[in-house]
Amino acid sequence: MASNRPSNMEYTDRGERETHHVHMCSGPPRTHKTAKQEFTIANTVRFGEALFIDGAIQSTVADEGLYHTPLVHGSAAFLAHGPRNVLVIGGGEGCVARELLRYDTIECITQIDWDAELIDYFKSGAGRMWNGGAYDDVRVKVVHEDVFETRALDGQLRYDLIIVDLCDPDEESIGLLKSLIVRLLSCLEPDGVLIANGGIVLPSCVGGEESYARELMEYLEGLGGERNVFSYKVYVPSYMAPWCLIGLAGRNTIGDWSRRFISGCDVRAWMTYDRSYDEAFERVNCAFMRGRGLVAPFEWGC
Repeated sequence: MASNRPSNMEYTDRGERETHHVHMCSGPPRTHKTAKQEFTIANTVRFGEALFIDGAIQSTVADEGLYHTPLVHGSAAFLAHGPRNVLVIGGGEGCVARELLRYDTIECITQIDWDAELIDYFKSGAGRMWNGGAYDDVRVKVVHEDVFETRALDGQLRYDLIIVDLCDPDEESIGLLKSLIVRLLSCLEPDGVLIANGGIVLPSCVGGEESYARELMEYLEGLGGERNVFSYKVYVPSYMAPWCLIGLAGRNTIGDWSRRFISGCDVRAWMTYDRSYDEAFERVNCAFMRGRGLVAPFEWGC
């Protein structure tokens, strides 16, 4: 049946080759063409304001915390102390910086994001609500360079936490991501932690494969040496699928110092280690929908 809604009140997420998701909007999406890329802000009916880059969804105000909170606190928990000097790759919305600034141990956050116009949007006006003004903090230093070409990684500075918050790995980018990780490891403290977005993971019963997440994990295992590889999955409703985060840590247990952050942010409740996809969907997605008076449109079952 054809939709009666005007096309300028919809936005199609084109992040997946095989599947496109159409978001109903409460107003026309606003597209900004920068010197580096194209980003769109759409006020979606279900998730509120949403960020799309080159047609692919990145975050929404309703559920970005389900991704950024485990990304930051789930990785920092493997440090022996609170994070001090942190390197963020990407992270344009400023939400990673916002979560890092919760730690009173933070001395400096260096963020490398090549798109100054995108960062400017999230520094002021409506964009500022995403990160609570994190870019106003003098400890946050943004470098507007291509991370694959920048010389900012060539110095003697070492980081105890490196967060790679780039787009999902695919056939074209997985090689670049691997080469970047090798370079980043040379900037990591011996007992530091590195975490990266491993991309979408789906159960085989719906035709999904964990090829890039698995490939990245095997690659890190080969690089790790004395470091420990860890991974966990999170479910973000606006992504329509579980997401995998993969990292390397100098220790294989979480530090006692981090427990108050984990319990305070309810991080562990959002992180799926060996639980089934059924449980992850029911526990996170359906609860999210019910909390907003919505009924989940389908059941996740295998």
